[in-house]
Amino acid sequence: MYDVIGDIHGQAEKLEGLLGHLGYESKGFGYRAPYGRKAVFLGDLIDRGPGQLRVLDIVRAMVDSGDALCIAGNHEFNAVGFGTEDRRNPGHYLRPRTDKNRKQHSAFLAAVTEDSVQHKEWVKWFKTLPIALDLGGIRVVHADWDSANVQALESVLWNADRSAWSDDFLADTYIKDSELERVRKMLTCGLELKLSDGQYVEDKEGIRHDDLRIARWRYGAKRLESQV
Repeated sequence: MYDVIGDIHGQAEKLEGLLGHLGYESKGFGYRAPYGRKAVFLGDLIDRGPGQLRVLDIVRAMVDSGDALCIAGNHEFNAVGFGTEDRRNPGHYLRPRTDKNRKQHSAFLAAVTEDSVQHKEWVKWFKTLPIALDLGGIRVVHADWDSANVQALESVLWNADRSAWSDDFLADTYIKDSELERVRKMLTCGLELKLSDGQYVEDKEGIRHDDLRIARWRYGAKRLESQV
């Protein structure tokens, strides 16, 4: 049996309360799963909340001990891009270090100290996480499962020994409007539609976005109509 847990976003106290409620027992940095159970974390472990490092320590310890599985969400992917220099444009990063991107990432950066050894170690660990898992009877992805997209990404995601994401994958998925960028965004973000010039949505953190994320997975969602 799997206990599927999504979008913790640095809320360590809530995570520990949930694990205790589900019958997990404290063990070292992490928690021991009840017999016959395993936690599956759906990514977005970081950003926003006050317990960034405690959340990461719990999840990593549980993954290492076999008490949990974890996939990457868009926030882990963004963290990798923010911390990885663009080999095609030396001195710049795959995810540009703009004020907007830094603000979205501020809680994690404050916890690890930007470009510190600790920061680089967590980015390195994020690169070992799968983006989708088929566990037999249950399939998990952070946003929008599509078998063709999963297959396309899996064919390029890993390095030769499958220990981490490949450098080629990271470089290519940041090519604007490329097919690989589209595939990765569908799996980690979901369906997004570009808004008309000058239009934007403002999220709860006051950050403006010029695209709109569509929850097409909602029950009853069948058709999207555009009105001008």
